[in-house]
Amino acid sequence: MSTHDKHILEKSKEHLIQEEGHFSVRIPFNEKKNQLHGNVELARTRLQSLQNRFKRDKQLQEDYEAIITDHEEKGYIRRLTEKENEVTKWWLPHFPVINRMKDTTKVRIVFDAAAKSWGNSLNDAIEIGPKLQGDLIKILLRFRRYSVALACDISEMYLQIRIDKEDRPWLRFLWQTKEGKEYVFEFERLVFVFEEDGTEGDGHSQGRFIGLEGLGTSVVIGISSPSFSPLSFPPPSIQPFSI
Repeated sequence: MSTHDKHILEKSKEHLIQEEGHFSVRIPFNEKKNQLHGNVELARTRLQSLQNRFKRDKQLQEDYEAIITDHEEKGYIRRLTEKENEVTKWWLPHFPVINRMKDTTKVRIVFDAAAKSWGNSLNDAIEIGPKLQGDLIKILLRFRRYSVALACDISEMYLQIRIDKEDRPWLRFLWQTKEGKEYVFEFERLVFVFEEDGTEGDGHSQGRFIGLEGLGTSVVIGISSPSFSPLSFPPPSIQPFSI
């Protein structure tokens, strides 16, 4: 790990705190943060394009709106007043990723942090950070060592992590209901983003995390900190299976 990456990781750990049963993190902005401005027209154009798509696919519109409503009810996003909207720093365009063959999430909303305005994107203004995933070869070797393997999945993992209030004005987006009413929402949790190379931001692209998702994984490092106090989790549900 480079000295620069170590510095980013240490700063992320410094700002990693627990509040109301969740971790809260800061976005590791770089010097390009101050160059982010004036992309509301881009966000509105992309939203209009999405609305045109909804006219051709009513099922997609219903699924999309259901996700927005669900996120608001769970506190992942918050609807802003006109006065609060005056301090918006950046707008995130968004689009659907559709997989009707899946048994669970058939439609997922992805927020385009790679969208550029005046030559800059949100991704450009955030430090990439070090690669924190486990090495795939080592994982496969460990998998073959024992007779039984266990796997788990954290539902909506990134959305369980809070974003510091000071950084939320950079994580806002426009939404228009079926009735044509336009609203501004702000993310209070870690947002699922889109990377420059056209992949969804799941942390696998080019073997590294972009800045926002690196913060998500830094939670694991926070657990090993002496100041960490375990939360109360329900007992795990273990399903037997054979290989």
